[in-house]
Amino acid sequence: LVYENMVEVDDNFKAIPSVIGSWSCNDDATIWQLNLDTEHEHTFSDGTPVEGKDLVYSIGYAIYNDRFRGRFASFKGASYNDDGMTVTLGIGDSQFIKLLNIPVIETVTFEVEAHVPPIGSGPYMYDEEMITLLANPYYPNSKSLPLQTIYLQEYTDAEGNLEAFEDGIIDVAVNDPSSYTSLGYASSNEIHSYATTNYHFIMFNEESTFGKSSAFRIAMQYAFDTT
Repeated sequence: LVYENMVEVDDNFKAIPSVIGSWSCNDDATIWQLNLDTEHEHTFSDGTPVEGKDLVYSIGYAIYNDRFRGRFASFKGASYNDDGMTVTLGIGDSQFIKLLNIPVIETVTFEVEAHVPPIGSGPYMYDEEMITLLANPYYPNSKSLPLQTIYLQEYTDAEGNLEAFEDGIIDVAVNDPSSYTSLGYASSNEIHSYATTNYHFIMFNEESTFGKSSAFRIAMQYAFDTT
């Protein structure tokens, strides 16, 4: 809500332009040119337009973030220009663009307090006390957003989040069914699924009776829906 992603990924895992409007790469997919969207306005909540330097800053920020670090193992460097940014990879990746569904944040040229979140260009922005989200006045058609104010409540554990949702204290909760922290929501509610670029791996114990059989491992690959 506070941030726009560089690109979006649809349910068919196709990259959809967002802040990055177009892209191209060389033959071995080690050098990517990522161009800013010129058809739509993208402005941070302080009124500053999104520029190429912000893309470079954002990818640099993501590399050191636990949530995104793994997807940038082959990243070697990035530079910005008037059109956007150029990214160099150590190992070519023709699907790299799909990994860029990461938030765009404003370049910070001064030290900020640790608890202050980065400024984004999404439809909402934090208020000064960071207890509500307010409509970003620089976001296109911000006055037409379904809500002008969203109230925030922090929960530090999954059980507290579940209880608050069941009691109607909060209206929206995110749950990953594949996570070990997944909890069941027993109340009547609407469920909306969304695509992610999180990878799930299947591991076999090759010392076990079945796991050491290559035929078994190949057969098991067909038991999982990877589409």
